[in-house]
Amino acid sequence: DLRAYAARAREARATYAGSRASLFPALGLSAHAQRAQTTPQGSLSPVGNLPSDGSVSNSFDIQAGVTSYELDFFGRQQSGAQQSGSLAEAGDKDYAAARMNLVGEVSNAYLTLRADRALLGLADTNAAALTSNADMIGRAKAVGGAAQLDVYRAQSLLQNARVRQEEFRMRVAQDLQGLNVLVGQSVPPDTGAARPWPERSTAQVAPGLPSSLLQRRPDLLAAYARVEAANSGVGAAKAAMLPTISLTALTGGVSRELSTLLNGSNSSWAGVLGVSLPLFDWGRRSANVKGNEARLAAAMASYESAAQVAFRETANALIADDHLLPQLQAQQARVQALEKVASISRTRFRSGLEDYFSSQDAQRELYAEQQQLIQLQLKDAVNLMNLY
Repeated sequence: DLRAYAARAREARATYAGSRASLFPALGLSAHAQRAQTTPQGSLSPVGNLPSDGSVSNSFDIQAGVTSYELDFFGRQQSGAQQSGSLAEAGDKDYAAARMNLVGEVSNAYLTLRADRALLGLADTNAAALTSNADMIGRAKAVGGAAQLDVYRAQSLLQNARVRQEEFRMRVAQDLQGLNVLVGQSVPPDTGAARPWPERSTAQVAPGLPSSLLQRRPDLLAAYARVEAANSGVGAAKAAMLPTISLTALTGGVSRELSTLLNGSNSSWAGVLGVSLPLFDWGRRSANVKGNEARLAAAMASYESAAQVAFRETANALIADDHLLPQLQAQQARVQALEKVASISRTRFRSGLEDYFSSQDAQRELYAEQQQLIQLQLKDAVNLMNLY
């Protein structure tokens, strides 16, 4: 995708270079040689109007100079070049926006991978504890200290934990595959494993930043460049209503002999100034002006929409940043409280004051809230990345 945007940007720049070339005269060189036999009564040679002597004759002609050039008195060519230049600028900004979005996607994918690794670690710890508990219940059943129902219930909890293990292993593998695609090459299998979760990967946005920072967004700059391009298109269409003035100027030589072609006595020159103004085009130029004005209106509406989207996205991210922090604080406090509940419940179970499955209820609730805390931490990190 990024290479496609880069190619389109190069195409727009090439179009601009071609459009700018129309602002300068086209210089050319032409040469002709002719050998002909005419009737004895005499005639004129087709090249150079040299009289024939009634026999075989040679004529040579060389001309160099401005072969075609429009004198841009009314700005038609200049407006066309400005339009192409603005479209090239828009192509560059589209590429910058695509690159920025790709960087954001890679960052978010990396954060998601780290969060899923944390969830997998939590699932591994839970499964290990339930495996130990299931073995303990099995030994108790063997000596008559537990019922078969208790064994089945312990096995059910253990198998549910193993299902969750496989789910998070799958998600980690899919996250790695997603990063392979985004980066364009294989990433190491242990990517994101070295840093503990939720160690922050992003710095908090400083308060009081001006909204004028939005003017740096490449998508807004691209939309504005398209407004400028459409405005130049209107100028070019209006200039097409005025006369087109062209200039051709040539200098060279005409001679019977090639060896004397460049002698001063054989020099020739020609200059042509032409004016063209269609009188009846059945409304084509007027329709072209109206079409360009409509494109300008559409470009301005698109720019306004892009600005509104930019404000909405930024405002939503800032609002989420304000409200996610108290959510995280409350969730962390809830996890800490449940850790104490689970610890007390385990102590009561070992003291014979509570049965095993009552203590497991507290542990199961703690496990669910620990998962919720990791998901909230990921949501906060991704929101901050999107805000950047």
